[in-house]
Parts: sequence; structure tokens; C-alpha cells
Amino acid sequence: MKKGVSCIWDNNCQEAFKKNKQYLTHPPILEALVLGSPFLIYVRVMNHSLGALLAQNNDQGHEQAIYYLTRTMIGGEHLYNPIVKECLALVFAVQKMRHYLVGQTFHVISKVNPLSLFMMKPSLLNSRLVKWAMLLSQYEMQFLLQKAMKGQLVADFLAEHPDPRITRLYEDHLN
Repeated sequence: MKKGVSCIWDNNCQEAFKKNKQYLTHPPILEALVLGSPFLIYVRVMNHSLGALLAQNNDQGHEQAIYYLTRTMIGGEHLYNPIVKECLALVFAVQKMRHYLVGQTFHVISKVNPLSLFMMKPSLLNSRLVKWAMLLSQYEMQFLLQKAMKGQLVADFLAEHPDPRITRLYEDHLN
């Protein structure tokens, strides 16, 4: 749209509008997991929230969402540097999805590989990060750098719109 130019609403615009409306009013359905197929975990961190999506590829090679998580950051977590926030999101996801991940190989799709950064710069480690690294070391995970992937869009949306009821439950659990 440009200033001074009138908008013409034609059949193509109407069809595009109907398709968008259909897509937005019928969210994707979570699928049952397929044993033996590797998992994909999308991790996303925003300024004050984080999210994760567990997915698998089906027989046709399309990604299917299995489980998703989101929560707001509490206390001083929003002050962490971006790499530590990525670690926090991964640890949160792995702890909550433990029943899916034990004994499985899975791929973590994130903007950074937080564990490799800590291996290159051990001076960044503190007791919290060492604890997280030890927790994550028990899993068979491989890191893939984030590309434009459909599953990442869902993780982004969930991280941007955390459910306040879940945050209250998480805070109650910590106390």
C-alpha cells in the first residue's frame, strides 16, 4: 500500500483473505509420536519469554508438532545474556519433555549452539551453567542452526505469547 494510491480489492485478494482466515481459524493439531523417528526441538527466546516445540517428520517428510511449551521469564532471568537465555530455554524444554527424550536421539534447532560456545570459552561458565551442561550431557542431541523452517514459526509464536496461567504454575512449583 502506498500513500495516494487507492486499493483495489479483486477476486485474488478475496481468495487470499479466505485462505488466511481458514488457516488462522484452524490451528495445527498435535500428532502422536512415531517411535524410532528422531525428534526435532525448536527453541526460541524472546525478551521476556521462551518457547519450545517438539516435532517429528512423518512418512511424507512433513514436520508434525507433537508437544509445545512456553513460559515467561521470572526473576532475573530476563537479564541473562542471549546465549544463557538459549541454554535456559533448552534446559526448560528438556526437563519438561524428558519422558519423550530419554534414550532418543534428537536435533535441537536454535539460533546458536550454546554448549559449543561454552566449550570454546570456559571463562563464561558459572555454577548454574555447569549444572545445566551436566543435565544436558545425558542426552544424545545434535545441534542444527536455525533456518527458515515451519516449526520455528510455531516456536516463535509460542515464545511471543506465553500463557500466564502456565507461568503462575511454574512459579508456584519453584516456591
